[in-house]
Amino acid sequence: MNTLVDDILEKLQQHALVKTTRVVNYDETSSGKLEVKIRCDLPKSHHENGNVSDSALTGNIKKDLKVVLREISDWMKEKE
Repeated sequence: MNTLVDDILEKLQQHALVKTTRVVNYDETSSGKLEVKIRCDLPKSHHENGNVSDSALTGNIKKDLKVVLREISDWMKEKE
């Protein structure tokens, strides 16, 4: 599997909130493009400190994608 995907899976599996992870779709093309879908089981109604808080996600895919991509970008910069 792609090393980036392995890193993401490792981070998810090490996080206290993540009960289980699984790759439900993995497609690596000959041109080097990658599509992966990962599912995680999380405890219901709990934040890592036991508190529920509002999400920055709005349910609007176009707006939420920017938030998610910014978080991924920040994470990738930390990996460099």
